[in-house]
Amino acid sequence: MDLRQEVVELIFKVAKRGKLKLNRRLAQRGLTLPQYFVMKVLYERAHKEKRTISPADLSALTGISRSTMTGIIDRLEKNRLIERKQNPQDRRSQNIIFTEKGRKLVQELGLIADEIRNEPLRALSEEQLLNLREDLVLIESYLKDHETEENRHLKSEEPKC
Repeated sequence: MDLRQEVVELIFKVAKRGKLKLNRRLAQRGLTLPQYFVMKVLYERAHKEKRTISPADLSALTGISRSTMTGIIDRLEKNRLIERKQNPQDRRSQNIIFTEKGRKLVQELGLIADEIRNEPLRALSEEQLLNLREDLVLIESYLKDHETEENRHLKSEEPKC
């Protein structure tokens, strides 16, 4: 295996370990990763930015199909983490809001997710972290500069975790 392939494999392994750890922590609270992702986006848009958000908005923001989003919202509502409220400007649509239980849970899970992301970086010195950040910025910039139109289209549809 050449050096580049080894680096790519290591990046994927690190990401996979973090994702598995987060999945385990979410499962302890009865949630899946997609449910947490939807709650996180809802929290960012509706709670922090004080904006109303519809199921269609959540679907567009997350890249999750509307039919799948309906199932996720149904399960979150069944667990009393969110509520559907009729949109006062358009009676045909609904807005999604947090219950107090849901708001507290997403805040708690945000701290847990931050800890999981930061934990492996403790193995690095400040200088190593700065070098790693610089290298990752270069890689991300390269990828951005070399995207094809098809990739740009796919990027706009992919979930933002």
